[in-house]
Amino acid sequence: MQIRVNSIRTSIDKACENVGRNPKEVQIICVSKTHDLSEIVPIHNMGFVDFGENRVQELVPKAKSAIDTHLNVNWHFIGHLQRNKVRQILPFISTLHSLDSIELLNQLTKSWESDIANESRKPLQTFIEVNISGEQQKYGIKKEELQNFLNYARNNSVLEILGLMTVPPKTETAEQVRPIFRELHELASIHGLKHLSMGMSDDYRVAIEEGATIVRIGRAFFE
Repeated sequence: MQIRVNSIRTSIDKACENVGRNPKEVQIICVSKTHDLSEIVPIHNMGFVDFGENRVQELVPKAKSAIDTHLNVNWHFIGHLQRNKVRQILPFISTLHSLDSIELLNQLTKSWESDIANESRKPLQTFIEVNISGEQQKYGIKKEELQNFLNYARNNSVLEILGLMTVPPKTETAEQVRPIFRELHELASIHGLKHLSMGMSDDYRVAIEEGATIVRIGRAFFE
């Protein structure tokens, strides 16, 4: 485990060095989907507290077990969130990386405001998912609709829009997705957004070189 973690950190340091960035600017989210809480604990013990899940039915029981065992975890939801699952997951997540529609935004607001327990909580930290590649099978806001979506979202007191997120198409090499990451960075800059959630196990080095502030790494931790 220590060898894998050291390799990830070294790769991040090198990617930052390539473009003159400080590695402290990059937050690592360990994507723990399909892995039991017992597999998360050793990584947590090495100083990682941010873990990502993409299925509500998997995240909720893990989060409950973490609470029961006094394991301090910041849960990030990184997959497509169905509106009928919002109420189940809101009590457990610190950050949503996949806000992908007005309908989901409205449901998040409705569920948050109807729960009296949320009255003293800070706004939900959120990334807007943008479908940069334009793939029909992918979720996300279209590039040309982002400005209107941001205008609507920024008037919402329940959500804190941190930045943008994207999931690039599958390619043979990481270098092939560089233009996707670069375009997301440009969009974020145009709209005054500071953070970029982009890059996974196969391409996080390229994502960092193109401005990622959050990388979502799973397989590299567990393989």
